[in-house]
Amino acid sequence: MVVHHIVLFKLKPELSQADKDSFLPICREGLAKVPYGTDQVMGPPIFDARAAGYEYGLYRKLKDVEEFHQYRACPEHMELINGVVKDRVADMVSFQIQG
Repeated sequence: MVVHHIVLFKLKPELSQADKDSFLPICREGLAKVPYGTDQVMGPPIFDARAAGYEYGLYRKLKDVEEFHQYRACPEHMELINGVVKDRVADMVSFQIQG
């Protein structure tokens, strides 16, 4: 059954504007290298009044739970987590739905 993977990001407030501005392009470039998943979109909220301070969202569609686990553990994904996410993200919510 398909897994819909959703992640919300709040950036660290002390980041420079350059670091904030480069977060999205770095993530998009890195995620494009991940060999798992069929559809993906990442960006800021359209209506931020209800975004609870989250500045970016990620959606990725994976074919099943097994592929989701492969995605989570793959080196390309871990490079992002241990790099730009660890360095620039203050808070993150990760949520998965099957269907």
